[in-house]
Amino acid sequence: MIKKSGLILSLILIFTVFIKADVPPPKGYVRVSVNFVAETKEDLSDYRFFFDFYGNFHEVNIQNKAKTIVPPSGGGARYASGKFLAVPKSAVNDSIGGQPYGVSELFKEKKVEGIIELGEHSFTKTVLRKDGKKVQPPVYLIERKADSLIMTQKKAVVKRAGLEESEPKSGKTMIAGIFLSLSAIFGGVFIFRKKTVKN
Repeated sequence: MIKKSGLILSLILIFTVFIKADVPPPKGYVRVSVNFVAETKEDLSDYRFFFDFYGNFHEVNIQNKAKTIVPPSGGGARYASGKFLAVPKSAVNDSIGGQPYGVSELFKEKKVEGIIELGEHSFTKTVLRKDGKKVQPPVYLIERKADSLIMTQKKAVVKRAGLEESEPKSGKTMIAGIFLSLSAIFGGVFIFRKKTVKN
């Protein structure tokens, strides 16, 4: 019963994602494509890399000590975003053995060990129409850490008047700043009122 409930919830979630991705953007906005850009500074040829598009696995050939650009796969909402995975080549080869399995089938049947979930990437972004041509893809750095791999997003640099500045603060940072400012204001008002009452 629990397994069936989990399966139903998973199907509902996937269906919701597909519906959301197929809905056209609001008036004044546009949906743009965002490439996946990965950079490596070392030899990672002992790994294979895949995008997991809700159970459909696409292999990605990551270049060593170079940048790799992966454009959107197309094919609708299912391929709008995906999880990026790394798998040791030895694990894949050992799992396949002499069996006529494809890699996707091995993943689905959980017959591969050592899968590393590096992160998620969205191949589309909804922005104001006037900003449609300004969207730059994030650049991810893939590197070794101990006996595994990690993927981090590199800090974007914006060039203005010959100077290099860090990318503007994210929405979360700005919201945090607003809350801090409001806290300071309300704190000042409270102290002022307290002093007024004493006088």
